[in-house]
Amino acid sequence: METSHDQPHEAAPPAPRSRSPQCRRSARSVARAVGVLLVALAATTALELCSVAVAYAGTQPSVVTEPPSSVTQTSAALNASVDPNGAAVEDCRFEYGTSTTYGFNIACSTLPGSGTGPVAVAATLPGLSASTTYHVRIVATNNGGTSYGGDEAFKTPPRPPRAVTGAASSVAQHGATLTATVNPDGGEVGVCEFEYGPSDAYGASVPCAALPGSAEGAVPVSAALTGLNGNTEYHFRIVATNAGGTSYGSDGTFATLPDAPAAITETASAVTQTTATLGASVNPNGGLIESCVFEYGTSTLYGSVEECTPLLAPGTGAVAVSAPVGGLSAGTTYHFRIRASGPGGDSDGEDHVLQTLPYAPSVATGAASSVGTTSATLNATVNPNNGPVSGCEFEYGSTTAYGASVPCGSIPQTGDSSVAVSASIGGLAPASTYYFRVVATNAGGTSYGTDQALTTQPPPPQPSQGVLGVNATHPVAVPDAQLASRSITANASGRITLRVTCPAGESSCTGSVTIRTLNAVIAALGRQATTKAAILTLAHGPFKVNGGHTVTITLQLTSRARALLARSHVLKAKATILAHDPAGAKHTTLSTITIRAAQPSGKG
Repeated sequence: METSHDQPHEAAPPAPRSRSPQCRRSARSVARAVGVLLVALAATTALELCSVAVAYAGTQPSVVTEPPSSVTQTSAALNASVDPNGAAVEDCRFEYGTSTTYGFNIACSTLPGSGTGPVAVAATLPGLSASTTYHVRIVATNNGGTSYGGDEAFKTPPRPPRAVTGAASSVAQHGATLTATVNPDGGEVGVCEFEYGPSDAYGASVPCAALPGSAEGAVPVSAALTGLNGNTEYHFRIVATNAGGTSYGSDGTFATLPDAPAAITETASAVTQTTATLGASVNPNGGLIESCVFEYGTSTLYGSVEECTPLLAPGTGAVAVSAPVGGLSAGTTYHFRIRASGPGGDSDGEDHVLQTLPYAPSVATGAASSVGTTSATLNATVNPNNGPVSGCEFEYGSTTAYGASVPCGSIPQTGDSSVAVSASIGGLAPASTYYFRVVATNAGGTSYGTDQALTTQPPPPQPSQGVLGVNATHPVAVPDAQLASRSITANASGRITLRVTCPAGESSCTGSVTIRTLNAVIAALGRQATTKAAILTLAHGPFKVNGGHTVTITLQLTSRARALLARSHVLKAKATILAHDPAGAKHTTLSTITIRAAQPSGKG
């Protein structure tokens, strides 16, 4: 582009066809130059040439300024027509500026020639300012002079608005408010809207609550959305249009809130006297679980809380949750419910109740009474501990493995005091030792009384015929079996081996070995653990050994015995050998033994 600030030159009117003083002065100058002899000829020639030039001077161009076209924010196409009027146009340009004083010019892209009709001329004008009014006119010059076209004014369009997508606010499950800023850049904004949808293809739009006008500067705009899907990510952007074009903001995203979690209180489990496990199910409904607790207490005011486990991740399915609680009171009604919170709100499950168990009955085995040769009355006391007693019986037998039982004559009802109970048993062997204990059960568990023993009366003496025919009574010879070992080591499975000997001269020794603690102990093992000290049976088993021989027998320690041995590593115990002969006569031998736990592998 060629532009300049040259001022236009007005054309002088055409001279008449005559010999002007100028021509005469030129002729004299030529005459002096060529000498006297050529004066007349030179003067004549100069006068003729000057007259011819004046005679052929043409008319100045005819010009018309046309409206500019292709006007943008920074450029425009200038248009005009020029009629050379038969004289070659030597200069063709457009003068332009922000007022009618112009101040700038640009050459026509081509000269219009020397014809005698209008010729379109043009020039592309760059470097303009947006939203600005400009003035322009055509100027053309030939040898006839310079002509100026009329003024044409045009205004460049504004720049497109500057649109900046903001953030979404007031986001809920089914609605949100979109925000942005729009700078009209001086051009009236006719369209302002937000495009939105589940992807950056959008697909829906909502108009701005108010148009930003035509100011210079950022103007906040917003629009409220409704009818959205919960727990869904949405894309959005601002779109604004003025005379300068349309602008699109960058893509923004937001996620609607999920629905509140669905919380359902379930039943409690593993209920004991002081503990319980509370149960429920929680559906996060696709949201993050911010809080999950069980509320519980002795009324629907609750008052205590315990966090759920496991921690819940966002999802759309019900997940089982639970919480162990302790410090409860036995035999008490408790209320509880689940409470879950997420971005979508809070959810409370329905109220449920649980009843803690009472304590197991307190029992004490008493002494037997009315002991005869084949019968006896077993006695004990039972305290229900405020839990109805569902079972009451006496276990009895020739060893502490018992093997037989008889129900109490009457079952204690609920209460908090000891009640005497008894049961009669028969079919016992004369002169025999029997072991017995009371057993009582309520909802809180089963309690076992300490072991007691009774010995039935011997039978009346039986007459026997001697060699002299005189009645006589003779003692019955009973094999006297003995333990051959006093120090015993239990293996890892709780088995022990004993060596039992039978005296020489006896045909055989047959009987059983029972091992008990020397003193009363407490052995806790599950819910059937006694809560009071008692003599515990550690192992029991039969044997048979020929006279004059020794046999090795293997006994299995009870679970309580293994628990005691695991704690103390060494147990002092009493071994009772009950031997009998083929006729049924019995002999009891007592021995004190030591039981040691097996050393773990790798230890000396």
